[in-house]
Formats: sequence, structure tokens, C-alpha cells
Amino acid sequence: MKTKVEKLVREPCEVEITGATLLTVDEANDLLTVEDRACGSWWWLRSPGYCEDAAVDVDEDGFVHVFGGTVRGYSVGVRPALQIENLASANLEIGDEFYIGEQRFKVISDHLALCDLIVGYSRFDSKGNDYENSEIKAYVDHWFEELMNWVAEA
Repeated sequence: MKTKVEKLVREPCEVEITGATLLTVDEANDLLTVEDRACGSWWWLRSPGYCEDAAVDVDEDGFVHVFGGTVRGYSVGVRPALQIENLASANLEIGDEFYIGEQRFKVISDHLALCDLIVGYSRFDSKGNDYENSEIKAYVDHWFEELMNWVAEA
């Protein structure tokens, strides 16, 4: 769905958002500084932790816990990343920030823009750390659907 976004500093542009996801442990470590990861709350990554009932998370200070937290933990935040097809042709670069409604995003790669803040809290799943079949993926998908509905109505 093509969506107009308000870039900070530059002229508005149109981006093609194809979905939303959580970052992997490699994306969090390779694409973000500790300061970018620190948002004052713990948040989930989509990578599995050290065992079936653990998923990787990031603490409030930006440290990535590769052993992971229990997937049944409810006090962990959700910080989605938008998957965007046309960042270069939309004249967006890594480090650029933009808003969709009141949600602020930062471009972190040639196809991802990370939400600046936690959008809610959820357990990863009641059973295991398979992101594709998890409750947390359903949460992210629902959040994305709501965001796109807001865009369509604006």
C-alpha cells in the first residue's frame, strides 16, 4: 500500500509499505547503536533464544539478551519495524526519520524503518519461540493493519 509520510527536514514523499515485523538479533546488533536500541523498556526481537521457550529481547539500556527471555513473559514490549520497498526511490536514506500519524520511525536499512517507541506489551507466545506462528506475530500484524487503516482514513 502506498502511503504518504512526513519526513523530518525534507519534503513529504510516498513510500510503499509491504508489512511489519520484529527485528532479528543480527539486525538489532548490526543496524542499531546501543542508543538506538535503548528505549526505556524491554522489547522483543523475533530471533529464538537459547531454548524452545525463550526469545531474544533487548533491555531498557539497549543490551541484546541473546539467551532470551521466557516467551510467556507479558511485560516485554513490541517495537515493530516497517518493511518498505522503495526507500531509495522515495528519497529516504538510512538515519532519516518520518511520521505516520503520531508514530515516529527511523530508517535503519534499505528496506526497514524501526518504530521509535514501544507500541504495546505482549508475551511472545504461550508455547514456543517460532515467530511465524506466534502470538507476537499476530500482535504485530494487527498493529500494522490498524496503522494502515488509519492511513487509509486520513
